[in-house]
Amino acid sequence: MNDNISPSLVKKVFSSHKIKSYENTLFNTLDCEGYSFMEKAGKFAFQEILERFPNEKNWNILCGLGNNAGDGMITARLAIENELNVSIFFLFSVDLFTGNAQK
Repeated sequence: MNDNISPSLVKKVFSSHKIKSYENTLFNTLDCEGYSFMEKAGKFAFQEILERFPNEKNWNILCGLGNNAGDGMITARLAIENELNVSIFFLFSVDLFTGNAQK
């Protein structure tokens, strides 16, 4: 197991319904907008990948559907802005994106 990953995180799997519930509670509690949270997630992912693979200049980013796809697209945008070669693969048509992922 990677020493950088908390063992408690590795053992937990949440349904998309449960994640949406947690996110809604978080957004309401912190009075923050979902897209700003998505930006933070994308920046965190970008920084983590850079730290773990500092010499990798070619990135493949796989995006599903929903807000995780938005996180992936933000990560891709940051990689492109940092002059990395990026390929983005979508599992669903981009016409299906709604809400924050659509932004």
